Amino acid sequence: MTPISTTTHDHCHVATILNINLIDTAIINYVFRDIDIADVASGHRLIINFKNVNRVSSSVLGKLVGLRKRIMNEKGRLTLCCCGENMTEAMKVTNLRLLFDVMETEDEAVEYMRHDVVGWKPGAEVVR
Repeated sequence: MTPISTTTHDHCHVATILNINLIDTAIINYVFRDIDIADVASGHRLIINFKNVNRVSSSVLGKLVGLRKRIMNEKGRLTLCCCGENMTEAMKVTNLRLLFDVMETEDEAVEYMRHDVVGWKPGAEVVR
């Protein structure tokens, strides 16, 4: 079974993580291997949907920071959506929430990715 499912939009890809718990290092590596493939396929315009994820380890946060750096180096965009309570709290405690664009729903994230963002920084104004 694949660890993610992907949906293609004209301006980005959505990678939905299918694992409930991202605690085990082997599972995290397996999930992020497929996310890296989805990132390249999307032209570095990627949404990661955490709707199925209940628990995350700090390793997930580290992987997200590394992914964000690679995407930024390629002049791409990364948006997270549907982050559960555990993920939201972990990002808040580590101050990583300031690094990422996080949307409540997948639809909001897809709409957000349709627009260019001034200065590409979390919370930047959407240019219409």
